[in-house]
Amino acid sequence: MPSNHERHLPSRPDTRHRLRLGPPLIALLAAVAAIAAMECIVFNLPFWRTLGASTDTNAVHNTLGSGLTRRNDGMLTVTDPTKAYLELTADGTSDYLRIDTESSKVIDKAREQAEAESKANDDKEVFKPLATIHVRADVDGITGKAQSMNPDAIRSHYVKAPGAGIVRIWIQEERGAIVPVTDARANVRVPFVINWMRVLAMALVLLMIAVWRPGSRLWRITLDPSSTRQRLAFVGLLAIPTLLIGVSIIHELWYTSSLVFHVSGDYTYDFDQYGHVADALVAGRPWLDLPVPEQLAATEHPASHVPSYSPMEPVRSTGITRIMTVTGIPILACCPQCCCSSPIVCWPVIICRHPPPSIFSCCCSSSSSPCWCCASSIV
Repeated sequence: MPSNHERHLPSRPDTRHRLRLGPPLIALLAAVAAIAAMECIVFNLPFWRTLGASTDTNAVHNTLGSGLTRRNDGMLTVTDPTKAYLELTADGTSDYLRIDTESSKVIDKAREQAEAESKANDDKEVFKPLATIHVRADVDGITGKAQSMNPDAIRSHYVKAPGAGIVRIWIQEERGAIVPVTDARANVRVPFVINWMRVLAMALVLLMIAVWRPGSRLWRITLDPSSTRQRLAFVGLLAIPTLLIGVSIIHELWYTSSLVFHVSGDYTYDFDQYGHVADALVAGRPWLDLPVPEQLAATEHPASHVPSYSPMEPVRSTGITRIMTVTGIPILACCPQCCCSSPIVCWPVIICRHPPPSIFSCCCSSSSSPCWCCASSIV
């Protein structure tokens, strides 16, 4: 029996529980560190790379191309898609520029006015401020990549445009479109942003790895198709993606609309390409009889495929919609009698891409020289 002196001695801490909690705590800290590194470093690389940006600007407002006009509320209207650009100067200290938009209050007011005007004119279609804006930033004469931005998504306002010199931000929208853009700024610093949804997604992935890791309790469970509990668990796991897919399908059916060209003035798709082929075969001809834009048919040398050939300049300035494919499927779009200087028979063609702003050419199987593709949509 312990003496009174031994009773008052401090008890030794039980290290067994400490050792048992050690590995899980270390794993948790490692997971937190990995998530923090991915979010703060990898996903915020633009912030770290633009810390040395000068933030200089050469004017309060950008120089507007003749295809843009500024409205009284500060937004822009596209009057000529071939000359719709904002021009500014970049010094090369930042690979990003920022496109500023009007406030949501101004945009909502303009949309309400447009809806009221439409109702007052028997639901006549009128232009409203765009919710998605397609832009392209060309730096020092080098054609950039087409990108899209949303006035409500602040991160989408930062467009990558590396280089120094004159910058032209092309607004790739149709004539009459109302663009809620005010100005653009070069030499900017991209802000540091933490996306908590992305953090949650990474945490869920790590949790799944921890739960299903080799040697875990769940890993050691033997698969038993006759087990009711395992069947219910399997149904519960499948119910989650099934419900998500079902909601997505219902949403698409509820808000469905007729197929239209994707973006006016940009690459587009002919959804009736196979219908055109069927009509041609039923009529007993192996070529496609499609309408030809007047500007293309009126050119002196429509068969020329040299990008710098001067007679093609009037065609480019009209903004003829170019044709491209989805996942590399050849588009059947050739007008033998009008596209080429001499009548030829065109079979299914393959689109050959040329550097912009030249028009795409069609490689006809019956002729060694390419002929120009005819698009039936004019900007």
